Amino acid sequence: MCNIKPIEKGNAQVINEVCLPITPFLTLLRYEAIANYYSEEPQHIYLKICESDKRCLFEQVFRLRVRIPNQMAYAWIIYSNSREWLNENGDTKGLIIRNVIWERSVDSEKVKKISKSDKGVLLTNWPELQLNNIYLNPQLSTKLIDTLLKGDNIMSRGIVLEERASEAEQPEWYEIEIRRLFDWGNVQALWSPDMENKDLERYSFLLNKQLKTYINKHVDSIYQMDLDYIYPPEKYKSIIYGGEY
Repeated sequence: MCNIKPIEKGNAQVINEVCLPITPFLTLLRYEAIANYYSEEPQHIYLKICESDKRCLFEQVFRLRVRIPNQMAYAWIIYSNSREWLNENGDTKGLIIRNVIWERSVDSEKVKKISKSDKGVLLTNWPELQLNNIYLNPQLSTKLIDTLLKGDNIMSRGIVLEERASEAEQPEWYEIEIRRLFDWGNVQALWSPDMENKDLERYSFLLNKQLKTYINKHVDSIYQMDLDYIYPPEKYKSIIYGGEY
């Protein structure tokens, strides 16, 4: 077992490991780093429908992230008890859908309008984030699983991208990322408007529309969710910001 810290080597006479505070002009980069973390994590969520229940593990098996320039970024993360959505008996224990929205335009306006005396506070603030975690029982999950299986048919052989035609209308987004975990492995791709996968892009925005209906719909409450972050968000923030806040 190795318990010795790795040594940084190279062809520089001096190599220092530093964590320098980011300048006020790069405040949005701090906010974006935090928003990215929340849209990637947690990898697992533990669920208790009732207080007396045992905790049930749900794994992150699907993620869609879309970034719209100078406006916002949003993510949909779907957690399941089975990577193939249904267990060997063809049943499901339901799904958890997580929605993360970063209002970049709101933070950008704050940065532009902040006074010199208040800049110190702004530099340590949290970004404008909306976080929603909704458990869908097996009955509510059925229609969504049908949609997710259609996406699996598109992605299961890999994600093939082609150059977008120069005369094609440019989309409003500047980056799409999709990640899907199967029992046999995973597929993942991230692309800009320079490239395209028409079927997958069409599917992504239809899925986005469907998932919004669950966020806005009244669903029965449950007792508890434990969001199992790989690293506490508060600690992650302190590292990104260059100090303990």
